[in-house]
Amino acid sequence: MKDAREPGLLLYSFDDITVNRGSAQVRKGGQLRRITPRAFEVLVYLLEHPGRIVQKQELFEEVWKGTFVTDNALTRTIAELRRVIGDSAEEPRYIETATKRGYRFMASVTVLEGATAVSAVPLGPDDASTSENKPEQASLTGSKSLPQSPAAPVSSGSFGEIGRAVRPPARRFFWPAVALLAALIAGLTLWSPFNRLPDTPARNSSPAGPLRTVPFTTLLGQEKWPAFSSDGNQIAFAWEGEGRDNCDIYVKLI
Repeated sequence: MKDAREPGLLLYSFDDITVNRGSAQVRKGGQLRRITPRAFEVLVYLLEHPGRIVQKQELFEEVWKGTFVTDNALTRTIAELRRVIGDSAEEPRYIETATKRGYRFMASVTVLEGATAVSAVPLGPDDASTSENKPEQASLTGSKSLPQSPAAPVSSGSFGEIGRAVRPPARRFFWPAVALLAALIAGLTLWSPFNRLPDTPARNSSPAGPLRTVPFTTLLGQEKWPAFSSDGNQIAFAWEGEGRDNCDIYVKLI
């Protein structure tokens, strides 16, 4: 039988009897029973090892802990236990005497801790020393995998539309955004000479009318760091958004 002595296991139950190891109390049918501390320790040790014969010397070492004691003292302690739990030496239901060897707890023991119960079924005399039962314990907690959020799609601008980059956190990616803007401006500068249309002679025209100021964009929020391409057909700028919680780079045709 597996040793039931583990941290946190405080209650033992069999039939209508409950043994509380934490408070050193024994109740039978809900009624508190009087028991001496030494007898209680012997009872708990037997409950921790149900189904196997516990040798007398083992009880002396575990309960009396080196104090000299005779077999008569142990016999009196077992007799007290039987009176407390309602057992009999002639017709034992719980504590069986192994002549000249020790004692064996016969009944099934349930170890309780809060709402968790583990049944400890004693072994037969022939199997006590060779086999081990492993009780099943119910799991009190379960695990649930949280669903993963799908990645947000990256929108791309077309002719006449604003091409929007992936939105990173403003503070963390502030300087990378500046570097990307500089690289974009440099790319536009190198690309524009190879795609510039042939110059055409200026046509004679009448004097132009009065100049009118027209904004490049009408976006809400702060726009900054504008830069024109070398041919003057495109403008790149940074926009913090309406909530000013990000910094994105935009390119627009003029």
